[in-house]
Amino acid sequence: MRRRDLQIAGALVVAATAVEGAAPTAAITPANSVKCSQYASTPTIVQTSPALAMPQDLAIDGNGDVFVVDSIRKAVVRVDGQFKNSSVVLGPAILQVPVGVALSPNHADLYIGDENTSTVWHLPCQTRGNTYCKEYHKTPLNVSFDDTVHPMGLQVDADEHLYVADYRGNRVLKRNANTGEISVLLSAKNMVGDLPANPFGPYDVTVDASTHEVLVTDSNNDDIWSLKCMQPSTTGLSCEVYVPAPHSCCTPAHFSLSLSMKVITRPLVLPRCTK
Repeated sequence: MRRRDLQIAGALVVAATAVEGAAPTAAITPANSVKCSQYASTPTIVQTSPALAMPQDLAIDGNGDVFVVDSIRKAVVRVDGQFKNSSVVLGPAILQVPVGVALSPNHADLYIGDENTSTVWHLPCQTRGNTYCKEYHKTPLNVSFDDTVHPMGLQVDADEHLYVADYRGNRVLKRNANTGEISVLLSAKNMVGDLPANPFGPYDVTVDASTHEVLVTDSNNDDIWSLKCMQPSTTGLSCEVYVPAPHSCCTPAHFSLSLSMKVITRPLVLPRCTK
């Protein structure tokens, strides 16, 4: 299972269980597991105030709180995993058309992609070294890129490197957390011998925490692309050198529509794990 999937599965369990008032079993508490063996057959609807208009993407922190990007309301909404109440973390004073969101696994910093301003906003937590944040700074920082980006999907690895699924740019970018250097990980240029039928349309991106493999959904070709790691970083928490070319994981016959790896319905629905 991919890292993003693992994070979502475990966090959804904690959030939904807390909402329903039942303690999670020892096998699926955040401290010792991020995997659910079986979900309940009936999901729980979590209402937000105001109601979500167009939930585009989501991320979940180590405390079970859900962060939802609402493109129409021009806001990032935080849903408390325990008490259900919601609040706006960042709103229309900054955001125009937010589409992607990711959380730092080390500090719970928020990263929000805005397709209208071609911007990735970085909202740091006021405290460091936690998987959840009690209080964010009021003013976000603008993450610098060399040219225009369409940040539909975002991900942050354990070394704090930022990955961007640049949909209209037909590429996946990686921004080095230490140097600020931006590199192109996936594009038609390195899809040697495996070019898609339509222009590469990266919609979302995730990183396997164990293998550091990068996986990208391609909505233009109903596919998922994989870029494997050849050499891990000195910390062992990210990848230093990737294989020269990605490969296609799926075909349209097996994957009818590849959009976001973080699926959300309207209103927000959290399934509860039963085992």
